[in-house]
Amino acid sequence: MAVGTATQPGIDGKMEWFVDVAGEQQKAGSTDEHNRIDFRERRAFVQVTNGQLVARFTPPRVGQAGADVYGGEIKPNKPAENKPQPGKNIAVSPDGMEFKSTMDGHLFVAGRKLSVDQLCEIRGDVDFKTGNVRYPGNVQITGSIIPGFRVEASGNVIVSGLVDNGEIRAEGDVVVQGGIVGHSRVLARGNISAKFVQESLLQADGDITIADAIVQSIVSSCRNFTITSRSGSKGILGGKLYALNDVTTCCIGSDLAIPTLITIGVSAKHLFDEHQLQSGLAEQKKENARVQKLLDSTKSPGLPPIRGAPAQASVARAPSVVVEKPATKPSSLGDAKLTAPPPLGAVRVYGTAFEGTTLFFVKRQHKLQEQHTFVVFRLNPADDTVVTDTLIP
Repeated sequence: MAVGTATQPGIDGKMEWFVDVAGEQQKAGSTDEHNRIDFRERRAFVQVTNGQLVARFTPPRVGQAGADVYGGEIKPNKPAENKPQPGKNIAVSPDGMEFKSTMDGHLFVAGRKLSVDQLCEIRGDVDFKTGNVRYPGNVQITGSIIPGFRVEASGNVIVSGLVDNGEIRAEGDVVVQGGIVGHSRVLARGNISAKFVQESLLQADGDITIADAIVQSIVSSCRNFTITSRSGSKGILGGKLYALNDVTTCCIGSDLAIPTLITIGVSAKHLFDEHQLQSGLAEQKKENARVQKLLDSTKSPGLPPIRGAPAQASVARAPSVVVEKPATKPSSLGDAKLTAPPPLGAVRVYGTAFEGTTLFFVKRQHKLQEQHTFVVFRLNPADDTVVTDTLIP
């Protein structure tokens, strides 16, 4: 009786992943310590580091031919290659089997092509599909940040749409081509720019530039604040604004005398730091008094001497604030001369500053009792008074 021989099928080439490519992107959310799921914490982006092994390739194995009952050869199916293609910032081992990242960034997998980039591009909104975004580089969003979501980046953040009750924290610049609205928070180590701001909080270590208007918001710049529009209805309407240097705008306040506060010469960040320092010094003063009282009690004749060193231990445990006088450095230009501090910035209004506006130049208050148009407000260092000059359009 004739007998055939079965073929031995080949084995397709396959990838062994060392990063969770599929698993991270399929998560509905992350579970906290109470077993509650936060659907905003999807962690849908695969982050890799320089030199990290991303994947290892196992090549296909050819099968063995069989034979039919007549002795004819039966060829096995050809196994699929499935070998990945290295893209940008992906290094391949000499044997072509291992694929490593050559930089810190975000891993992109498009078909069989692997690449790594520091720019994380989100095509659409930051929402439940993407989850909150945390990325060690630049982030570009073609849509908006919807309510309740946040973006954190070690580089710049660019948003083509709105930030609506969302949050951005960036080590670089933040650019919002739409508006920032709905009690949003935007904090940047660099500059911030947006089309308009309404009922939100902005804080930048650099400049803040707004195209149209800012309404009932708290804004703080460690350099300059500018509204670029020169339209009569655009400007600063209500809220609080802090700038270390200059403020330039079209209008301040409105004919309804909406309270608007502008502070020059200090940022809200510096005010917060000063408040923290003063609070710390006050706590230190209380602790010093307590320790001193304890030390004095050991010297009281009516009390037995305290054995050991509890008082000294209290002193050791007490926090201390030490202010050191900087050492004088030699100068090649001869003896150093004392120079006056730099002048404070100015408030320039290319439209109308309405009644109800209050200006602070550090601690010098100047409340507007009437309207001013095309005016510059600045502090006169000679007599510490706020003066006004006509602004040439």
